[in-house]
Amino acid sequence: MWGNAVPQLLPEAVRYTGIDVPQASAFAMQGNDEVIPFDGFSIPFPDASFDTVLCTEVLEHSPQPMTLIAEIERVLKPGGTLIATVPFSARVHYAPYDFHRFTKYALNRMFDAFTDVQIEERGNDIAVIANKLIVVALRLSKPTRHWPLQLLLLLPLALLFLLLAHLTMAMGGGSKDDSLGYALVAVKRRSSMVPPNSKSPVARAHTK
Repeated sequence: MWGNAVPQLLPEAVRYTGIDVPQASAFAMQGNDEVIPFDGFSIPFPDASFDTVLCTEVLEHSPQPMTLIAEIERVLKPGGTLIATVPFSARVHYAPYDFHRFTKYALNRMFDAFTDVQIEERGNDIAVIANKLIVVALRLSKPTRHWPLQLLLLLPLALLFLLLAHLTMAMGGGSKDDSLGYALVAVKRRSSMVPPNSKSPVARAHTK
């Protein structure tokens, strides 16, 4: 239910509907007929409209992420699945619409109105170093007086850390306390009952 790059990856039997904000066009993200514009706060569909919601690298761009999570929960069918990703060790992107970074502990609290919440780190601290070095290498690839020498020195280091990142992730090494980001899967409860100590606006909306 997000963006415009997903439909070609799905089986023909799956019906896909994308939504995006008008500002996306400023970042060369062109919509199509299957992408519905929305204001970033209220998802323009009735309650219990979707079996699955895919929300990739979006919550950090929402001024009110809890409001958006409540809307996602509303449009999911009971027992429906949310699949989401968020960055953690990431530079500012799509400025000035980059507002948040979330730890896995924050995500646990933010999605406590859902059930079966699973959060997994993406990458490790070595992958973060590789990512930063690649970003710097790309920046230095722009022609300047000393750019060939700078790039020649930095690019092998970036590639080395990229290789180390893949090796350590395959072997379970490195630290996940400083990950690239998080992937989250959560299920909408089949009833309106929510944990009594829930802190989320989603839960408060159910208990009013």
